[in-house]
Amino acid sequence: MNISACGNKDDSVEGVIERDKFIEVLTDIQISESMNQFIRNKETEFNLDFSYQWIYEKYGITEEKFRTSIEYYTGDPKTFEAIYDEVIIRISEKKIEYIKKPE
Repeated sequence: MNISACGNKDDSVEGVIERDKFIEVLTDIQISESMNQFIRNKETEFNLDFSYQWIYEKYGITEEKFRTSIEYYTGDPKTFEAIYDEVIIRISEKKIEYIKKPE
């Protein structure tokens, strides 16, 4: 499998989320999973399944399309690593925005 790291080839693969959108979805999922860990440590209920469904709806995708996309992108470890690097950058940017936000 040959996947372009710049995101051009995956734009037309049927059943696969376009690379930039996939990065946004993964970013939101990672934030939700982190919230789940934090809240679980506080002994408060957090519905991770509801969070996933909200994210799928937000981006107009299904769980099946998300899973298909995970399989597709992980088929090329270098591409998936580049995607995940971008997710980490976006999470860091969101953290900075949150910290700078006036209370």
